[in-house]
Amino acid sequence: MAFPPTSWDIRHLEDMDKILNLTEGDDLTIIPLLAVKPASGAEGDFRFIIEGAHPISVRVKASDILPASSLSRYFT
Repeated sequence: MAFPPTSWDIRHLEDMDKILNLTEGDDLTIIPLLAVKPASGAEGDFRFIIEGAHPISVRVKASDILPASSLSRYFT
């Protein structure tokens, strides 16, 4: 079996920050992106693109974004 599978959409690592608008319509879609060899040391880096026609709400602890114990009681 070949890796990556031929059914995967293969893109250049440099494009990872530019990939947007991969879906159409009202459906909420989550698209995983994963850097694999050869990726110049970035192997294992990943990103999830979440797209849809309607806003979603996400609650995240501020200390998960900025690792400071003084922020542990705050949420974004």
